[in-house]
Amino acid sequence: MSVNGGQYKTTYQTKLTDVKSADVEGIGCLRLQDGKTYRWVKFTTGSGPVASVVGGLLGFLATDKALTTVSTDYSDCVATLLAGQALVADMTTGYFCWIQVGGISAGLTNDVTSIAVGNTVGLSNDDQGLILAADTTYPAAVAVDATTTAQKVWLDCIK
Repeated sequence: MSVNGGQYKTTYQTKLTDVKSADVEGIGCLRLQDGKTYRWVKFTTGSGPVASVVGGLLGFLATDKALTTVSTDYSDCVATLLAGQALVADMTTGYFCWIQVGGISAGLTNDVTSIAVGNTVGLSNDDQGLILAADTTYPAAVAVDATTTAQKVWLDCIK
C-alpha cells in the first residue's frame, strides 16, 4: 500500500520501536497512538557519524528536500529545524523507523543547557539541543518541564 507523506493509516505492520530495512509503512506516514503523533522516516547517522539514542533529537537531512530522511548529525541537517525524537537506539543508516513528532516527549536525552519552561528547542551544530529565540525557526518543540532529571518538550514537528 502506497501512502503519501502526511497521511494517517489505521493499521500498521510495525511496532513503534521496530526498525526495518524496507519501507513497509509508506514513507512519511503518520500514526496516532496514546495521544502522541509519530512519523515513519528513513534514518541516517550522517557524515559524523552520530549514533541515535532513545529520546535523542533528530533533524531533517538537508539534501532530502522531501523531508523524509532524518539524522542525528545536525551538521548535515536543515539548520535548527527539529524533525522529532528518536524511539530507538543505534539505528542503522538507510533503515526505516518511527519517530515522535507530536505530543509530550518522554524526556530529552540531549540535555539542553539553561532550559526553562516555554523555551523553544531546536538543533545545534554540536549535536545537542539548543534554546532558540522565539522568532528564529518553526517552533517544533517547546519546553514543558525543565528539571534536570526530566527535560520534556511539547513536540509539534512538521508532519
